[in-house]
Amino acid sequence: MYDDDEAQRKQNEASDEEEIDEELQSVCRAAAALERSFTCQTEEVFVASGNNVMKLMAMSTGLTTKDEKRQMALFDTDPVCVNMTNKRAYSPTVPFLRAEVKRRAKQCKIKIATSTMPRPDLLEWLMENPFQNIFCQDHLQTEEGKIYKLAKQAQEEQANLATERLRNCNWNSDKPWLRLCLAACDDSAREVLLQKDQVKDRALLDVGNGCSEDRPETCEEAVARVHNEGLLVLTTEGLPNLHERFSVPIETQFDDMPGGAINAEDVKARMGDARAKLIQVRQHCRSNVARASGCH
Repeated sequence: MYDDDEAQRKQNEASDEEEIDEELQSVCRAAAALERSFTCQTEEVFVASGNNVMKLMAMSTGLTTKDEKRQMALFDTDPVCVNMTNKRAYSPTVPFLRAEVKRRAKQCKIKIATSTMPRPDLLEWLMENPFQNIFCQDHLQTEEGKIYKLAKQAQEEQANLATERLRNCNWNSDKPWLRLCLAACDDSAREVLLQKDQVKDRALLDVGNGCSEDRPETCEEAVARVHNEGLLVLTTEGLPNLHERFSVPIETQFDDMPGGAINAEDVKARMGDARAKLIQVRQHCRSNVARASGCH
């Protein structure tokens, strides 16, 4: 009888130990899951991928920015993402989308077959299931936001340059050319022009043609400076004998200039363009005079 009781006692102890072990394992699993929920898994995945940007964008799909004003990584509809330079290097391909669907499904203990899912279905699933913890969200919002901001700034700079080029090409009226000529005839610009061919002393030779403040102003720079003075109104003389368009004085204000501010290189280019046009007009006038003389 004593042996039976001892055996039963040992059996009960072993059963209790098994239950304790199971409870400990359950607690450990819960602790591990809790630890994973408070760590940034997406950063680990991103680093493990070799900082692959497609991987980052795939993990960002379905999330919104911190201010919740923009859906992240929309390479099919977002204008900035659509027009991004080298878009193919950023837009996640099907393999990256499938891997991300599997990663999120595993987190949520969902079984899903991705091998036959086309790209639209993958994107739709990710948009509907943006499962990330707060640390992953913060990491993805920060990294995707950096790329988005740089892309947006680059596109805005390109748009501004295009607008500026268009404005500079719109010298199709009298006033821009008249203001340029008037600026070239300004006393300060003429004074610089008179000193253009003077022999330089040793100090000026040492300064050279760089960007030093001691370097004298060139004629083109002087013309550009006068042209760009916003409050300066340059007015032509009335020349009724030249053409009816110039019969009365014409005021040219800087705010009316279609190209805005100009620099020394612009002055050189515009002056060269004006000379070329003047040669064409002179040849045309001579041809008309010769034709008229032949008729008489």
